[in-house]
Amino acid sequence: MGDAIPQIDVPRLIRFNKLGMFDYEKNEKFFDFEDINEANQASVSGKVIKPVLIIDKDYKPGE
Repeated sequence: MGDAIPQIDVPRLIRFNKLGMFDYEKNEKFFDFEDINEANQASVSGKVIKPVLIIDKDYKPGE
C-alpha cells in the first residue's frame, strides 16, 4: 500500500475503464450512516472497494 505512482496509475485506470477492465462504479459507493452494516458487508464481500458513509443527510455526492 502507498506505492502507487499517480502519473502512471491514473492514466492506466482510465485506459482500463475504456477497455471495460475497470469499473469506476464499483470503486466507490455512498451509504447513509444508518446503513453502516450494509456498507461494511459490501466492502468485506468485495462488492464495493470503498464504501463512503454520509453522516450529513443534506450532503449530495457529486454536487
